[in-house]
Amino acid sequence: MSNEDYLNRRSSERFNLKMEIDLRCPDSGLFSHVTTNDLSLGGVCFQLDKRIDLDRNLELGLSLILGPDAMSEIVYVAGKVVWCAEEFPGVFQIGAAFTNLDDEKKVNLDTFLEFIRQGIDIQQISGDADDN
Repeated sequence: MSNEDYLNRRSSERFNLKMEIDLRCPDSGLFSHVTTNDLSLGGVCFQLDKRIDLDRNLELGLSLILGPDAMSEIVYVAGKVVWCAEEFPGVFQIGAAFTNLDDEKKVNLDTFLEFIRQGIDIQQISGDADDN
């Protein structure tokens, strides 16, 4: 399946959102803070300075910065790399599908996305919240 085919299969509302998340690859020991491009109930797209193999298992930590001294609880989810494309030399876009979401994780992730859906004024990577 091509990257474009996969992108067109989405069944969940996708939010274009630049935010930092924690990324861990248990198999390789990789740990990094990465920037998302978008996020949905089904998965996440993020940028990284290295390629990650398809089907690689990931652990992701998502939290919203609600203000200067306020953050949401961290939502930890498991994922699997479903596509990886080199956007520029040394810059990779990676798509990961969330896996093994039990009912509690689904509720936590849906609540997290509801904050975004409601337009909560969160501080994003671009620094938009600092422009006031």
